[in-house]
Amino acid sequence: MLLAGGLALALVVAPLAPRAQEAGGPLRFSAGGVTGLYFALSSSFCRLLWPDLGERLKSCHAESSQGSVSNLRLVRAGAADIGIAQADLVPLALAGAKPFEVEGPNPNLRVLFSTVLEKLTLVIAPDSGIEVVDDLLGRSVDFGPPGSGSLATATRFLESVGHSLDDFVPVSNASSALNPQQLCNGAIDAFAFISAHPNGVLQEAMATCGAKLLAGRSEVMDDFSKQFPEYHVTSIDAGLYPDIDYDVSTIGVPAIVITDARLPEDVAYRLTKAVFENLEALHRLQLAFVDLTVEDLLRPCAGAPYHPGALRYFREAGYATPVCE
Repeated sequence: MLLAGGLALALVVAPLAPRAQEAGGPLRFSAGGVTGLYFALSSSFCRLLWPDLGERLKSCHAESSQGSVSNLRLVRAGAADIGIAQADLVPLALAGAKPFEVEGPNPNLRVLFSTVLEKLTLVIAPDSGIEVVDDLLGRSVDFGPPGSGSLATATRFLESVGHSLDDFVPVSNASSALNPQQLCNGAIDAFAFISAHPNGVLQEAMATCGAKLLAGRSEVMDDFSKQFPEYHVTSIDAGLYPDIDYDVSTIGVPAIVITDARLPEDVAYRLTKAVFENLEALHRLQLAFVDLTVEDLLRPCAGAPYHPGALRYFREAGYATPVCE
């Protein structure tokens, strides 16, 4: 965890990086791992904004990162113009609460719109002997790299049920893309991540060694969602993956497109308009986006104020601004 703390401190004490969009440079997305949902979303947004490949390569960059926590930090520091982050982490970054206590409050954090519902996914080796969540205690479980939303959510969830990362065998991993290999060669007993489904990392683990999904206990999920309303009790549906013929109980949290108050209004407006008015095209770009609706984009309680560019589009299109219920 020293790496994450060091990055946070560096972003606080270093001068803000020049914002490319303020100087007419390319639009930069802080996009998570290259095999992940956020990278697919960011690349799709670039494609909607610039359908021509040549123009897109000059005008829009999806840049890899460690995930939600890193994205919020990089956008704050000016190292990226737009990022994607779990909805539960947005109000924490705004307030400067854990894991953003080093940076302090971020009054310039702004939201554009919501996207897909990400679901906590526990993947276990087929011969691990793990049958219920409590069986994970004392085992080697990869909860995600420092800076990822998966690790932040796992930490919060464990604390809510009286556990911590110290209750598991330490795992060193810098990328969720390696998890299927590590699980299937016996280096780890399980891994956890948050993503929309279907998901390529899970598909790889299932195809390589018959990995299984571990369901959470519904009463525990209910208690957690009551304590943290940003999370929704949900499931990974039966039939979505081969050999998974049952609904897998879990919790989910929306992925939010975030930016900084200094992003030019016209840029925020164009991206918001492009996504809202091209949902059918977005559906064709990734299976995980197939069911995305306008209602999903307007999910209430994004956790931070909306950017004026997004509000401008909402007014123009006749949409009410989402508010916390």
